[in-house]
Amino acid sequence: MWFSFLFFVAIMLSLNFSIEVCHSFVLSAKRDIQGRMIDALRSVGVSVLGGALISLSASVCLGFIFPSLADIFHLLLSSVFALGSIHALLVFPTVLALFEELVHNFSSKISQEEIKHFMVANDSISMEARNGDIRKLKAKRSGISIIGISCRFPGAHSKNLFWALLEQGKSSIRAFPENRTQQHKAFVEFYNPKRFVNGRLCAINGSYLEEIKTFDNRFFGISNQEARAMDPQQRILLQVAYEAIEDAGMRLEDLQKCRTGVFVGVMNIEYGSLLADRSNYSYIDQYTSTGITASILANRVSFCLNLTGPSIAVDTACSSSLTALKLAYDSLHNDDCDIAIVCAPNVVLNHSMQIISSMAGLLAPDGRCKSFDASGDGYGRGEGFAAVVLKLSKDALCDKDDVYCEILACGMNSDGQNAVPITAPSAKMQAQLSRSVLEQSGVAAEDVDYFEAHGTGTAIGDVVEVNSIADTYSNLAANSSRKLRIGSVKSNLNHTESTSGLAGLIKAALMIKNKTFVPTINVKVLNPKLKLEEKGIILQQTRESWKTEKGKPRIAAVNSFGFGGSNVHVILREATATPSFQVENFKRKNNVLTITARSLEALKKLSRLYSRWIKDNAEEMNEHFVENLCFSLNERRSQYPHRLAVAFGPPFEASKSLEAFADDSAGWEKTASYAEVTSSDRKLVFMFGGQGSQWYAMGRQLMECETAFREAILTVSNLLRDMGQTWSLEDELMAPEDISRISENYIAQPATFAVQYATTQLLKSWKVHPSAVIGHSLGEFAAACVAGIITVKEALQLVLTRSTLQDKCPSNGSMAALGMPEIKAREMLFNLRLSATLDIAAVNDAKSVTVAGESQSIEALGQHLSMNARDVFWRVLGTNRAFHSSHMEPIKKPFQAAMKSVQLNPQLSKIPMYSTVEGEVVSGQQLNSDYWWRNIRCPVRFYSAMKHLLRDGYKQIIEISTQPILAHYVKQIALQENLTEQERPVVVATLPRKRVPIKEQHKCFLQNTICRLYTMGFPVDWTLVQGSQSARFIRSPTSPWLENSFWYREQPPQSTVHPISSKETLWKPTHPYLAQVKMTDLYSGLHCWETEIDLFNFPSLKDHALIEGGAVMPGAAYLEMAFAMVKDEFVHTSGLELGDVKLSSLLTLPETQVRSLRLRLLKTDKIDKAQFHITSVQDDQSEIILSSGNISVDFLDTKTNSEEEACNQVGPAVNELIRNMKKRCRLKDSEN
Repeated sequence: MWFSFLFFVAIMLSLNFSIEVCHSFVLSAKRDIQGRMIDALRSVGVSVLGGALISLSASVCLGFIFPSLADIFHLLLSSVFALGSIHALLVFPTVLALFEELVHNFSSKISQEEIKHFMVANDSISMEARNGDIRKLKAKRSGISIIGISCRFPGAHSKNLFWALLEQGKSSIRAFPENRTQQHKAFVEFYNPKRFVNGRLCAINGSYLEEIKTFDNRFFGISNQEARAMDPQQRILLQVAYEAIEDAGMRLEDLQKCRTGVFVGVMNIEYGSLLADRSNYSYIDQYTSTGITASILANRVSFCLNLTGPSIAVDTACSSSLTALKLAYDSLHNDDCDIAIVCAPNVVLNHSMQIISSMAGLLAPDGRCKSFDASGDGYGRGEGFAAVVLKLSKDALCDKDDVYCEILACGMNSDGQNAVPITAPSAKMQAQLSRSVLEQSGVAAEDVDYFEAHGTGTAIGDVVEVNSIADTYSNLAANSSRKLRIGSVKSNLNHTESTSGLAGLIKAALMIKNKTFVPTINVKVLNPKLKLEEKGIILQQTRESWKTEKGKPRIAAVNSFGFGGSNVHVILREATATPSFQVENFKRKNNVLTITARSLEALKKLSRLYSRWIKDNAEEMNEHFVENLCFSLNERRSQYPHRLAVAFGPPFEASKSLEAFADDSAGWEKTASYAEVTSSDRKLVFMFGGQGSQWYAMGRQLMECETAFREAILTVSNLLRDMGQTWSLEDELMAPEDISRISENYIAQPATFAVQYATTQLLKSWKVHPSAVIGHSLGEFAAACVAGIITVKEALQLVLTRSTLQDKCPSNGSMAALGMPEIKAREMLFNLRLSATLDIAAVNDAKSVTVAGESQSIEALGQHLSMNARDVFWRVLGTNRAFHSSHMEPIKKPFQAAMKSVQLNPQLSKIPMYSTVEGEVVSGQQLNSDYWWRNIRCPVRFYSAMKHLLRDGYKQIIEISTQPILAHYVKQIALQENLTEQERPVVVATLPRKRVPIKEQHKCFLQNTICRLYTMGFPVDWTLVQGSQSARFIRSPTSPWLENSFWYREQPPQSTVHPISSKETLWKPTHPYLAQVKMTDLYSGLHCWETEIDLFNFPSLKDHALIEGGAVMPGAAYLEMAFAMVKDEFVHTSGLELGDVKLSSLLTLPETQVRSLRLRLLKTDKIDKAQFHITSVQDDQSEIILSSGNISVDFLDTKTNSEEEACNQVGPAVNELIRNMKKRCRLKDSEN
């Protein structure tokens, strides 16, 4: 008794202990797991200790107060050990699990609190030693895998094209694109090839994208107006980020369910600077603020893709993208996000930034990065977009991702004041960073095979960087057989600024993935100051295989530096762990390939793309490749409303079907299924057909290809054998046509039931479950079985009894389909006195019935219709039995007798069953022997039952028949009930018609059923359908874009005023000296121009130079300016005369300066007189007069016929006034 009591107490204490642990763990305020565990153990420890003290004190007190309890106290005390032992055994697993998890988390994850605690633990330890220990701990952390890559660079619109460009050693340097009209004009206008020319840009060449205006705004749900206001960096970055997601084999819907972070490195926001110009104020709207803001670059990606992790944009100049990578790296390790997308944009738009970079001495005049070359004199600017998708390596391994490489370690620091000025690089700090990251990575310096350098090609930068590399890898110099290879992608792409770090990272990752070194190009003379040979370094200038010692992974390092001193260093390693895959023994003959898009147009474009891609890769399309491709497209791509599914055998069939759909070729529907998902309704109805459609090879190939189908057939076959049947179901289904007995009733009905049952089992194995069932005649047995009303055995006993007894019915019967409403059919039979011999056997829709009875009466009715109602549909069915008629009456009593031996126990239906005996829903328990007799004798009320089903809102029906029969009736009922397009049901077939070749059965089944279900929006589990446990993700073409052009100047402002008549507008060519018209007061007669003079744009001025010194402005140039002003403002001039011309000041023209001149023309009160002034504008906007004078103008006689007619029509006084005016303004020939 005492032991039982103690055991009970121990159980209760243990339950209390476990509950308290869980309660404290869940309610803990700590975010990290180990913090929660500490709280849980602490709270439990306090409660256990408190309870023990209270119990002990209470026991002692009771012993003193009640001496009679002393014996009990001693008994309890002696039992404490037993109690404690039992309690310990019960709670020990919980404590052990918590302790193991706690230790695991402490060893595998270093939180900020732990690092801080570690650093202050022992003040006697040096900072360097403590940092070293911390780095060793960090090195034990899981690596970060790069699982997705996308990029867009000049000459390389995709990752694959970028790799081809690298392999082939090509560059993408060219002049500024002319299709950016306004920007091109500005670049040309301010260009001067000499460096440090005030207000001029020295480089017009660069690496520029072919097109930056186009964008698929509809894909991201962005209006045309908002797209126009968005910086092209936002637009293109959205597309590149999405391409990286697809390249990673990640579905957007999965990313939205976890914490997906977006980290963007950005440097230039030049689209906004264009809009900031006063002339563009009219284009600013409500979307401009978000369209041109740097922070929105990350937020835009997060918003448009509905990603809820961290969303950060960071600017550290040229190292921005790898700084963003470092933030993502830490965010993943700190459990701030589960997936990270790191991306960067760079577009060159504003000539002002080009001028600023030129004056800073950063740009090479030829606009080209000459990495490691002796002629390096600055960098060339480049454009580009890049994105990578990151995931913890352990998660990538678990998810069976295809990994490009691992990021072993990543770090960043700043130069501080170790180099002056701020733009100067510091070899010391670069080397310190690389050593730190190398130590953190856990690899040795000699293990690094390749170094992707920043390598801009500046005179100082390359030397400093190589020195820092040598400091870290100095031990390589002694080993002449092993050299560190270095290179820079900037020799191909120029300096893509904020994108440059990712460009180098992607290059290194692709080299590791493809096991190939690619060349650094355009190195004509290696810079001797680098001293690569003595440092144990070689420049990679050829394409060659990246070979390593057996078992040694390929390792690369990447540098990225900001011109303000922000440095980032990354170490990459070849993925060493590979996911395991199950091997399937069951060989699949056919596959299903699916693609989706947001619009039909996009889907057709994608179909055409994949059709060509499959053709181009036909040689690789072995069995495993096809399986992997289907897995990748079906299970690793985002799902959109417009869906296409293709079932195929050989790959060329898929290519052909995709092409036919894309081209809208006739009959494409036979080999492909397309639909737009417009509803989230997932309610399916299983509709079972009746007898009569059986044929000798029904379901034959499904037995060969689908395990679940074959096992269900074997189940029914074994039951038939147990029930004493001497014939074999498998043999009958596999028998050749000439010896098949499938048309014999006693075999046909059990075989039909077996095929229907096997089909439902196959669908259920794919997680395709019905929400309701309906059966036509014989089909009700399978329907009742699926609804859970009767068992398979009970259903088969009923079918066997039914079919055996029906074979004993009169064999002089017949049946026929009649296209007539039930009431009219009965009236006709009554009028023709055929009611006694013919019955209505089925009502299939409002205008279609089946009649059954004596064959002579059927023949007579047919003759009557052919003579009197030729337009009425009539077809005699191929049977000698009159089912559902009075011909069944002879077997009523034998059936009732047989039912006594069948242990029928109908249950409540698990799902609604729409009875075609009652014409409505039945609960299930009334499906007794009487019900099944009425199923044999009474008419099939399919029309009534289907009406109820449709009214209850079911719209997705799967017909489970040996051949499609009932779909036609369902369609007719929907039309007859006046259902709207949205209310009409979709009927999905299963087994194909008899005319389909047997070898095509399985493919047709997949196409008819699973493909249709998928395109209707049903969530198909492709792992079950395709058996893709052994499949692995492979990369295939990403979704193409349907792009339109967007630019802020595309639509003119509302205030634009058009000329009254273009015929009256004279074209006046602009003189080179009249660059820009300045605004002046109206009606003042003053006109003003500003122009800039330099020796590059006006090379002829070089010839006018002083004996000692540079060129000066010639006096003739001032006269030319005066002529130009008159030509621009006075129309129809024939000559002019200059007077009182003064040359007031000398204007020098240095080669590195631009002179700003202001030209004024002041008209006087005399129509042919004016004055001119030419001044030099100083930096403080003061002016120095250079030249001035007076102008007299002569005019041409421009009187036209219309003017003559006008003169003849006005009064004499007006004519006289005109003549006097002409005398005063008499024109004369020019003296020049």
